Amino acid sequence: MTLRSDIYIIRGSTFEELVELACKLCEKVFTSNQRAILICDEAMQKPVIDEALWSFRNTAFIPHSIASSPSKSSPIVISDRDEQQSLEESETDALIYLSPALLEKEPRSSRRLILVPNIDASLTQARALFKSFKSKNQEIHSHDLR
Repeated sequence: MTLRSDIYIIRGSTFEELVELACKLCEKVFTSNQRAILICDEAMQKPVIDEALWSFRNTAFIPHSIASSPSKSSPIVISDRDEQQSLEESETDALIYLSPALLEKEPRSSRRLILVPNIDASLTQARALFKSFKSKNQEIHSHDLR
């Protein structure tokens, strides 16, 4: 399985802006009949994402579950870095990261979506990832939304 990485640089620097883009990407995953694991940096971000996915659209919600109580039928699973060990044996179509800090051991997937806030430290981290992926001849796409 070839891994494709997409780096999304958002216009702003707030967590709310990351959440909005994450919801749009989760919706694309769901409407494509695929599965994703959304990886938060901290456990306290999971309830915010959970609520956002329930209320993302006025006419519909995006089915999902939290990794600590996952549903096998759920297309989107919300997780965090502290749950890395339980994720290592997972398989999914996409990994959605809310920052450019990747897990040491990732679940098997064909796509990695990395959301980067418009903050100098995060942009520097994203550049380093881009160079690393390129040096390994991995497929990489950059989406500058600024």
